[in-house]
Amino acid sequence: MKKLALHEMGEVIRKVRKERGLRLEDLSDDNISPATVSNIERGVAHVSPEKITYLLEKLDLSMHKIPDMLKKRAR
Repeated sequence: MKKLALHEMGEVIRKVRKERGLRLEDLSDDNISPATVSNIERGVAHVSPEKITYLLEKLDLSMHKIPDMLKKRAR
């Protein structure tokens, strides 16, 4: 994933988290820390794709829906 794509995906993840009234700590567990959730939301490139996928699953978001969500946000 390119940096821009990671950044945009992170913005969508942050938006969904905030819309649901969740804190970083609400999404953390033994597999993902609040700092990693924050790094994903900020588009930090060193986060593993597995952690991103795990976070998307926790939020019940599909990787395939992210581009559509980005398009809707741009309108």
